Amino acid sequence: MVIQDSGIPSNAKVSTVISAGQWDSPVTSWDLIDICYVSSRIPHVTSSDKIHWLKKGGNFTINDAWRTISPQSTKVEWSKVVWFPRCTLKHSFYVWLVFSNGHRTLDKLFRWGVVTNNKCGFGCGQDESLNHLFFECPYTARI
Repeated sequence: MVIQDSGIPSNAKVSTVISAGQWDSPVTSWDLIDICYVSSRIPHVTSSDKIHWLKKGGNFTINDAWRTISPQSTKVEWSKVVWFPRCTLKHSFYVWLVFSNGHRTLDKLFRWGVVTNNKCGFGCGQDESLNHLFFECPYTARI
């Protein structure tokens, strides 16, 4: 499904998504935005049309590949509020999204160029943001 969303043929070469020496993947869906974000941290060589992992002095492992492309960060103060024994995972995930500012609200999608309008979908005429949806929107306040 993601390949169809991109508009890139399934037999395309890597060079299809490289422009002026930079990754230039289409961002026509949320999945493609995630892929573009992750792939932007993968170095590429413009002399060949392939991606391969190199590891000096050892064997390739999936764990090493994941550590290369995943962001490494320090433990945050609020982690025990979100992740604790016997937590309800869907609640923890939602709270994690709030703390990490991960909701894909229209204001973010508009800045990323995915949508052309960032007005609240509930018809109040204001720009949609997380604060607006939870605290400022007259429609959601009535619910």
